[in-house]
Order: sequence, then structure tokens, then C-alpha cells
Amino acid sequence: MDRFWLGLIHWLFVVVTGYSFYPVTFHAEDKFAVRDAGARRDLGVFTVAFTAEVEGHDARIFRLKPLPD
Repeated sequence: MDRFWLGLIHWLFVVVTGYSFYPVTFHAEDKFAVRDAGARRDLGVFTVAFTAEVEGHDARIFRLKPLPD
């Protein structure tokens, strides 16, 4: 399993449990469009990392869509 998926799994764990936080990291050449699924809002295109603040006892769902080079 590559670093992106491990980071994403950890990030989802953080959102659900609230115990720790660390950013989802991408390879330098990867670009992802990020969308807040709950708010139905595009957050932009990110490279290298994406982080979001989530209040305690709250959850947010983000959709990460890989973009072509």
C-alpha cells in the first residue's frame, strides 16, 4: 500500500476518533482536486499535502480526485 493510501486511512481514523491528526500527503508530482462532500463545495487543487481542521466530536467528508499531469 503506498504512502497516499496509508495517509488517507490515518486521516479518516483521526476524523472519526479525534485522537490525533496528520495531513494527507501526496507525491510531489500528484495533483488532487479536493471537495467538501458535506458542504458541497470545491476547496481547490492541492499538491504535496492537504489538511483541514475538524472540531472535536465532528466529522467532515472530503472527496479527493486525482488530476491528470
